[in-house]
Amino acid sequence: MEQLLQTIFDNVITPIFGEMPVTAETYVKAVMMLLLALLVGLLIRQLVFVRVKKYTEKTANFYDDIILETLRRKTVLWVILIATILAIPTLHWEEQYRRLAEQLTMAVLILSITVAIVRGVSEAITKYSEQSGAGIGGSTLIRYVVSFVFFAVGIAVVLSLFDVSLLPAVTALGVGGLAVALAFQDTLANLFAGIHMTLSQQLHLEDYVQLQSGEEGFVHDISWRTTTLRTMANNLIIIPNKKLAESIIINFNLPMSELAIELNIGVSYDTDPAYVEEVLIDIVKGAYGEVEGVLDEIPAVRFQAFADSSLAMRAFVKVDKVENRFAARHELMKRVYKRFREEGIEIPFPIRTLQFKSEGGFDGVIGNVNIYEAVEVGKKKKKKSVSEG
Repeated sequence: MEQLLQTIFDNVITPIFGEMPVTAETYVKAVMMLLLALLVGLLIRQLVFVRVKKYTEKTANFYDDIILETLRRKTVLWVILIATILAIPTLHWEEQYRRLAEQLTMAVLILSITVAIVRGVSEAITKYSEQSGAGIGGSTLIRYVVSFVFFAVGIAVVLSLFDVSLLPAVTALGVGGLAVALAFQDTLANLFAGIHMTLSQQLHLEDYVQLQSGEEGFVHDISWRTTTLRTMANNLIIIPNKKLAESIIINFNLPMSELAIELNIGVSYDTDPAYVEEVLIDIVKGAYGEVEGVLDEIPAVRFQAFADSSLAMRAFVKVDKVENRFAARHELMKRVYKRFREEGIEIPFPIRTLQFKSEGGFDGVIGNVNIYEAVEVGKKKKKKSVSEG
């Protein structure tokens, strides 16, 4: 590198500007080194990475794409910073200033590498969670934790460049840890509750959950303090992580996303329950492939109870996921109503039949009274008394 710069300087710069002082010559060579580094960085990004990208796009692995894109973004900057570190010792500066310049440039390079690693790892975890269904990488909490860990390591390395010891800082944190914990008790409780829920994999992004208090929705995000649920109406429910961790939760996606919906149906006492069962099974079979979400499984039909005015029947139908349960139930109930009318199966109204003794006495008198006629007579008498008054 030194010989190349000297050759360019002797054959290009000297014939144009003539002989220069040694100090000026070192500055010119440093600038030439930076310009050459810029050219090399651009060539690497435009030629090397373009060719490698054509190869990585053909692979099924997404990690190589993320690594390549992360390196491509920072190539020019890193090459210039490395060239700056190499050029600083050639400058005629005092030792302390050269050392400070090297430390500052190295610190910028380390922080830049740290930022690139954080971005690449976050993208890799997010991609992995999307493809595998793990559902943890896309959460804000995981991105915060990953960023904090790598930035802490990067800052520690930078401080070591300036001969700054971390032992006093660690000691101070140990002494003041109790005060900090008391001051941020709720915040820390929410933070560790979020970490626990995320790492335990009991909740994943886009899982549909229902809380003990009745709220339900899709897990939209898990941050360092709160968890956000997205309802079917596209509204957001924001819950502190601590309260969510202490709540009883129904996860409709675990252990699998399939679930059974119930069709509660009442038929007349004159109807054969076995025939109703056959009709209901046939209705559900006819919905396979036509009603979204209904799975190709024979439904379970159960005779539930002798109700006041009907035979209570219940059919359990499997659907693929929770968001299809309402539409599937809606369509199936319409088909049940239509088919029952075609088959002559009666769906009775709620009816109460009152029977009274007719042997006389109080019960006999009550049994012979027409309630509606009594009400009409009372209304006429009231109207007559008002008109006379």
